[in-house]
Amino acid sequence: MSITTCSNNSAYATSGALIYVAILMLGGMEKLNWSSTVELLPALVIIVMIPLSFSIADGIALGFLTYVSLKLATGQIRNISSGAWFLTLIFISKFIFL
Repeated sequence: MSITTCSNNSAYATSGALIYVAILMLGGMEKLNWSSTVELLPALVIIVMIPLSFSIADGIALGFLTYVSLKLATGQIRNISSGAWFLTLIFISKFIFL
């Protein structure tokens, strides 16, 4: 088997693991606050974007960005922790510079 054949199959090999992680995350969905859209949507973005982006880090980053964006849009700025602000700045810089 040549190196190009292996590299062509790497996306197929990693997608199974990413889908498995997404399925594991589905087990925690029952604990989500289904009555609050601001709390629910970022979790759903993470669960959907991990397999679609083929990256756990990108899926989590998009979830953090969604969380902070929704909190800002609904006027709940005081409810955003300093850790969420910090990670949001890190993820924004990751998407801009990488």
